[in-house]
Amino acid sequence: MLAMAERLPESDYIYRFLAGEDEALEELVVLYRGGLTLFIYGFVHDWFEAESLMIDTFAVFAARRDMFRGKSSLKTYLFAIAKRLALHQMRKTIHERAYSFPPSPELGMLDSAEILYMQEEQKRDLYRSMQQLHANYWQVLYLLYIEGMNREEASRVLGKSQKQMDNLIYRAKAALRKLLDGKESSDGISTAR
Repeated sequence: MLAMAERLPESDYIYRFLAGEDEALEELVVLYRGGLTLFIYGFVHDWFEAESLMIDTFAVFAARRDMFRGKSSLKTYLFAIAKRLALHQMRKTIHERAYSFPPSPELGMLDSAEILYMQEEQKRDLYRSMQQLHANYWQVLYLLYIEGMNREEASRVLGKSQKQMDNLIYRAKAALRKLLDGKESSDGISTAR
C-alpha cells in the first residue's frame, strides 16, 4: 500500500474518493492525519481530543464530499474543517480544558507518522516555542512553516484577507523572534548578532 501511495499523487486519491471509492479516503487520512492532529492540538491542548477531532474532520469531509468543489486544495479544505471543529470544541470545554506539553515520542503515545514528524529537533523546539504565542500567531506560523501552506491557502483556513495576513505574519514573526531571543538570553547564550 505504501508503494502505491508514493506513486499516486493526492489528486488521484481525491478523484477516486469523490467518485465513490471509499478506500481512497484511507490514503488521504494517511497523508494528512499527522499535520491535522498537531494543528488541532494547538487549539485543544489534549492529544486524545486532537486525534478524535482529526477523525471528525475526515468524517465531515466524507459526509459532505459533494460540497468539495476543488476551489482550494484538499489540504486547505481539511484544515478549515479542522479549525471549525476545534474552535467549536474549545467553546464547549473552555473552563475544563487542561494544558499539557506534547508527550515524548519515547512514551509510545504517538503513531508512527507523528513520531517521524516530532523527531526533527528543530521543528519540535519551534513547535513548543510557537505554542507560547497568541493563538492567531501560532496558527499562522504553523500553517506556513510546519504545514508548508502558501499565504493564500493559510488565509482561507484562517478567514483573513491578504492585508490582514501580511500584518498577522509580520506580528507573529516578531513575537516569535522576541520569544526565541528571550530564551537564548535566559539560557546564557549570547543574543548579539
